[in-house]
Amino acid sequence: MARHLRAADHASSPIRRFHRRARSAARRHQDPPDDRASVTTVALHLDPQICRNVEAAMGREWLVTNGLGGYASGTVAGVNTRRYHGLLVASLSPPVQRMVLLAALEEWLIVPDGERQPLSAQEYWDGTVYPDGFRLLEGVDVDGMLPIFRWAVDGRIIEKRIWMDHGVSRTVLTYRLLAGPPLLLQLRPLFAHRDYHEQRHGQGGFDMAESSDGWIIDAAGVRTHFDVRPSPVVRSRPDWYWRVLHRAERDRGLDDEEDLFTPGTVEVALDGQTEVVLLAGTDPVPHGWDVATSWHAAQQRQHALADPSSEHPLARQLVVAGEQFRVARRMAISPPPLAGEGQGGGARTVIAGYHWFADWGRDSMISLPALATQPGSLWEARAVLDTSIKYLDHGLIPNRFPDGGEQPEYNTIDATLWLFQALAAYLRATGDWRFITDRLEALEGIIDWHVGGTRHNIGMDHRDGLLAGGEEGYALTWMDARVGDWVVTPRRGKPIEINALWYNALRLTGDWCERAMRPAGRYRQMAAQAHESA
Repeated sequence: MARHLRAADHASSPIRRFHRRARSAARRHQDPPDDRASVTTVALHLDPQICRNVEAAMGREWLVTNGLGGYASGTVAGVNTRRYHGLLVASLSPPVQRMVLLAALEEWLIVPDGERQPLSAQEYWDGTVYPDGFRLLEGVDVDGMLPIFRWAVDGRIIEKRIWMDHGVSRTVLTYRLLAGPPLLLQLRPLFAHRDYHEQRHGQGGFDMAESSDGWIIDAAGVRTHFDVRPSPVVRSRPDWYWRVLHRAERDRGLDDEEDLFTPGTVEVALDGQTEVVLLAGTDPVPHGWDVATSWHAAQQRQHALADPSSEHPLARQLVVAGEQFRVARRMAISPPPLAGEGQGGGARTVIAGYHWFADWGRDSMISLPALATQPGSLWEARAVLDTSIKYLDHGLIPNRFPDGGEQPEYNTIDATLWLFQALAAYLRATGDWRFITDRLEALEGIIDWHVGGTRHNIGMDHRDGLLAGGEEGYALTWMDARVGDWVVTPRRGKPIEINALWYNALRLTGDWCERAMRPAGRYRQMAAQAHESA
């Protein structure tokens, strides 16, 4: 039950109680069993030579995702080098409208005599790195895509794991004392609550309410629930951390400093027997939530994807990494369902890249054969394809669904042609001919629009059967770089790879129509003309 802050701090002190527990626990201490290790497959190990080198450690990043476009991400050193880094980056309208909510943590270990040692690190405007917990890192392992940090501190080994619950905006961190006598863990959350393209500047705008396990933070129209278990001592003392540096943004010539809000600290004992759990999410933690079940589910998602028959570990790792790019999409505008559309999966799409890309039609169609035709992922392939086909307009699939629920953008000549290649890959992987036949009318409509002409002067030249396109101010191919209003490579006309895709789409449509007992000769004739002219 949350209660609003009073001016007075907690009267109770954890230090005295901690000293008594520490002396008692040290006498009976033994390493806790790891009942989660049985399904661990470490894909990457970073040794102390890398982890304790601040430049090397800041140059290596980790990423965990939640299937909604949200994520947690940072560097091995613990320093946020990008404005996009954060422990809870939530997608408010999946997979877009992403906000950095919980930006970072200050993490300190306090031994019974009061000495403090850092686990975390942060860089400030003048290049100062404080704290500098990376100097105590013993190593970092990556279990699939889940980072596991281990520090060596005065004869103790402390472990931290980070993951996200799938399908919700919730990050989970766990801390365990693997070896050595007990000590106290102090955590100070640092909140940004801003769009992930921006930086937080200045004081104010944050409301907070204290709960028995932490705080509820309200700012920028979003609420974050921050909880630590078990039995933390919550010390509320609102303050600001000024001029935190994001060096990657400095290198990009962008605004590179940020101010972060802290509500105070929480303190909890690390005694070698009890795991400390930190949860940060946009919703309260549901009753009955269990950390072991949550971790097991995160691992099982990865192990279900990794093909044990593959002899190459990199191939297995790439399949697991690909799962991070397949996400749900909340559709602001819902078109009517397609014939034969499957039920229960919801709209799906493919993120073009992290940290700041959303879903792009071209990237989705190119990557789909690899990302979504693996065993167990075929329903996602269907959903991604359907999401694109349902939003056909003038014979084009969307190139981008903008943030904020605006109308999709149809500014591409090749995304729709890549759709045919993705459908062919899906058919080869599944044999699901019904899926193709139910959408064949829509595919023939695409060809009709390209023959007759559609947006951006895209249309077939009837003299040679080749596809042309282009309009002032638009870059319609994959070479879409712009500097202000200047299109660097407009490529108006008949680009070679576009016509290879056009020929492929005509051939596939002809083959599918013939198999479906529909007229196919027209498509074969157009394909032959394009082939002869190429």
